[in-house]
Amino acid sequence: MRKPLFFVAIALGMAAGPCYAQRAALPDPLQGAATACGVKAEVKSEFAASPARVQVLAERILAPGVVEQECALAGGARYKRIVKRHGAAQPLRLLAGPSRAEDTEGALLYEGFEGWDDTTKNWIPPTWSEINSTGEAGTYGNGAFTWYVSAQNGTLPNPVEGKYYCIIPYARVTRADKTTEDLPQDEWLVTPAVTPRVHEQLSFNISYSPLYLYDMSNENINFSTMEFVNRVVAATLKVYLRENGGEWKEIYDIEPAWRDYTLKQLFNEHFGQTSQDVVIPLDGYEGKKLEFAFRYVGLRGNTMELDKVMVDKAKLTVGYNRPAGAMYWGLSKDLEYPFYDAESQQAFTMLHVPAFTPLTWANTSSANVATNTWVYDDGTCANAVATTKDLATSYAPSRDTIAGAYGVPQLTVQADGFANASYELAVKGVYAGGAPRHDGAQFPLTLANVQKDGIGLLYNSQYVPLSGYHKYSKSVWTNMLMGKNPTDSNYVAPFGFLTKLEKPQRSYAVKRVWVMAYGLINAGTKLNFAFYRCSPDNKPYAPFASAECPYDSIVTISTGSSYNYYAIPFDLTGTEGGAPVIDRDAFGFVYGLDSEENNVIYLLQTVSYDKADSNSQYIYMLGKKDGDMTAYVMPATDILDAAGNELKSNLYMELETELPWLKAVGDTVATTGAAGGTVQFGLDSYPDASALNVAVAAADGGSDASWLSATGSGRNTDAALKVAVQPLPAGVTQRSATLTLSYPQCDNVVLTVHQNVLSGVDIVTAGTLVAAFAGDNLVVKNAQGVVEVYDVAGKLVGRAVAHGEATIATSPGHGVYIVRAAGRTVKVVK
Repeated sequence: MRKPLFFVAIALGMAAGPCYAQRAALPDPLQGAATACGVKAEVKSEFAASPARVQVLAERILAPGVVEQECALAGGARYKRIVKRHGAAQPLRLLAGPSRAEDTEGALLYEGFEGWDDTTKNWIPPTWSEINSTGEAGTYGNGAFTWYVSAQNGTLPNPVEGKYYCIIPYARVTRADKTTEDLPQDEWLVTPAVTPRVHEQLSFNISYSPLYLYDMSNENINFSTMEFVNRVVAATLKVYLRENGGEWKEIYDIEPAWRDYTLKQLFNEHFGQTSQDVVIPLDGYEGKKLEFAFRYVGLRGNTMELDKVMVDKAKLTVGYNRPAGAMYWGLSKDLEYPFYDAESQQAFTMLHVPAFTPLTWANTSSANVATNTWVYDDGTCANAVATTKDLATSYAPSRDTIAGAYGVPQLTVQADGFANASYELAVKGVYAGGAPRHDGAQFPLTLANVQKDGIGLLYNSQYVPLSGYHKYSKSVWTNMLMGKNPTDSNYVAPFGFLTKLEKPQRSYAVKRVWVMAYGLINAGTKLNFAFYRCSPDNKPYAPFASAECPYDSIVTISTGSSYNYYAIPFDLTGTEGGAPVIDRDAFGFVYGLDSEENNVIYLLQTVSYDKADSNSQYIYMLGKKDGDMTAYVMPATDILDAAGNELKSNLYMELETELPWLKAVGDTVATTGAAGGTVQFGLDSYPDASALNVAVAAADGGSDASWLSATGSGRNTDAALKVAVQPLPAGVTQRSATLTLSYPQCDNVVLTVHQNVLSGVDIVTAGTLVAAFAGDNLVVKNAQGVVEVYDVAGKLVGRAVAHGEATIATSPGHGVYIVRAAGRTVKVVK
């Protein structure tokens, strides 16, 4: 039995929707934004423009289409960024970071740097101190290159706690002759003294550019090969402690964790700013008076940002992430749950993963964990045990049946002095491969865990949903985000919404996208959807599929009132034809909400405050600045509720897709005699084997493979490939060919067929079982299943699984062997 969603969604969305507090004013809207806006606005391939508060001071070409920019922020601090061909610089975050409702009561030290008055230059908390270098960097500009508190601006990341963080700019000065010079730095930021208790820990958040931990000077880098000539540390962050004013002791360094990364990896994947939470246990320092210091040291580094520094009791927390790219079973087009228990009124779902694919369940438990114990279903044992930090699994297909689903991994962590803690992902099971099918229905896949998250509408302080459009949208969003009156010339309003899709462990093709909505949709409504690539710095660029949904295609689910639920389908066409393929991070973009033909459209979202959830929703804002159209992207986490919690939500977007598989079963090499005949290979295939693409090529230097042909049939473990082999031509003693089997989004399977003359060998036939020697290899034909080889003394000397034929290696020398297969026996003389 399945339960329609809308009974639950009404309760969540209309009666119990959370309220959202108004936010502080935005920085100046972007310059140079989209030029095509309004009713028929065209989606551009670039989403962002340069923020007005950033000044580009200098540029250096690193490689074709790649530029390093030196930028200055409004407060004078400098930082470096990489700009690539598609124009994607470091992530653009326009709003101040949200404050989280954290429980810090009882912490010995807690500093989020929120005491700054937003005006005083070079300010640090009064109980903190600095030890600055004695050179020019430590004295220049009254502390311009030392630690000080700042708000976010430019393309630096948002603070993780509140509106401010403490930054350390890299030191570069411009001389009178207009030349620039980098200055060595050794700048220390020191905490007030604390006396740790048992199980205490130091924790903080640091944002930095991993690429710029290393000197990017031309003499150290070969940009043509993307390799280090000399791997020289530029500037790093080290953490120290000292007891009772004694000697400083280093306890942490950021740089060593990146030493195994190649320049290409750093340049392609880690050139932007990354935000990292660091936890350092303080075991052994109980009762000792300690100070901590954050030391930025080096030359030619990049700006770093420190936030949320805390000394507090260690907490034993447990959790793990689902495998990257894995999705959940979603709702049917009639908005029904996949599974629903009427007695408990509980909805259930499945986690859907690819089959025959290595998967990692990443452990997110606290750093003080001593032991990890995973209990999981490996297909042969429902209670298999692993003690590794992360869990590695690979699942055989569930084969279109719920009975084939796997149990959900359970992680239990232990540490001295703490009660054990356990975690299990809130789903009914883990389903591997194929399409989500149950009870005669096929379901789409989505990022939302409907078993846990809840699906509905999220409201702001004026009771207007945050994921939609109606005639009051402009005034509400303008007032909430900019502190403006609705009549002002500057306004913003949501134009579209994006959901980020993770790079999957195995690519998949999207046949159709469904977007779930609530409201009152007019007959003239037209909505649009596009898939965009996601750059390494988390910005949409380069559309690769698009679709429009006319009103007649929208599925209406009546609620009995004037407002209904809607399932809006988009049949996508990729820019290269066919269904678009998700093989890397991508954004799904729903847009056209502000069309004058529209009435009231609210897009459904997840309603979850689980801190383990990752936000995937972004809002495309469209507005005006001094009469000119402007646009930018805002992460949903930039919206707060009245309690100060950030909005971690997923736009409820569903994908019609399937996860196929293709695998060889048994031998992938077959040998046949001069007379030719038929050999058969066993397969495990999601599509019927007749749909596989088979490419035949001569091997061993040959040029002709027309002597064999292949025919596939069956699916799942009944799939097989039969290969017809022609007789060897006169004068030819041997030949070989390979058959490469392929199917979209599957790993290729390569099979090999050898044909040779079996000379000087006695062949004995019993029924249809045939065995013969080719050198030291025993070739068994017309056999299925287990084949065993014994010597005359009855000793087992070889064993194989045959799918028509098998090749078994034997020891050198002559002798008599007995071959047994499926109750038949044949004697072979070597």
